[in-house]
Amino acid sequence: ARELFEHLEKAEYKHIEDFQNVLETALSRPGSHEYATTETDLLYLRAFASRRIFASPEDAVSKAENLGNVIEAIDMALDFELKSVGFYREMSDMIENTEDSESVAELEKQEKEHAAHLYRMREKFSGS
Repeated sequence: ARELFEHLEKAEYKHIEDFQNVLETALSRPGSHEYATTETDLLYLRAFASRRIFASPEDAVSKAENLGNVIEAIDMALDFELKSVGFYREMSDMIENTEDSESVAELEKQEKEHAAHLYRMREKFSGS
């Protein structure tokens, strides 16, 4: 379990870097600020992003320190991955440029793979 969590931690830092690169590329394209998003769409994405599991890195550490067992740790990580999948899906649906949309969809795919690994581990540890 520790090995998987360490791998996921590294992958999440890479996702942040990849997502920042996608944003920079998308925003540098002519007309990039004219995506067909409404104020409601933008507020929705902000609301979606704000409902993350951890309010801050300190909050994450506090929650991790209070976990009772490996199943609780897996469930917390699984919730985070599933929320990330939803966020990337919403983003890719709103991006008109195919290349940018595909880049975000790739991040979504990677998060789905993480969720699958976590769920497989959960089944292993819970005996299901």
